[in-house]
Amino acid sequence: QQLTTDMTSIYTRELSIIVLVDFTAKYLRNSMFPYIGNHNITAEYLTQLRGIMESLIRNLVGAGTLLAGSSLISLIQDPDALDQVIVQVSLNVPIPCNKILITLFI
Repeated sequence: QQLTTDMTSIYTRELSIIVLVDFTAKYLRNSMFPYIGNHNITAEYLTQLRGIMESLIRNLVGAGTLLAGSSLISLIQDPDALDQVIVQVSLNVPIPCNKILITLFI
């Protein structure tokens, strides 16, 4: 079991979860890189990005990296910075089995 220094919750103390979340963030950002800087933000463009992001999440679930239930929450044009798109993704990550408690009755 590899632990981090943040013991607040299972999601912050387990190194395997931290690494998985970091990998997912990098994978999604790198996959979106070709769509930055060469498109205007339109309804069609946001629909295209939504489909791409949902496909990327399905690929991660299909590969076993993420669990079913991971999903795209929202993908919108930033109302405060009109040249940006905000993407929110909910991750369902696998939790390692660190203990098995056995109770015996006689």
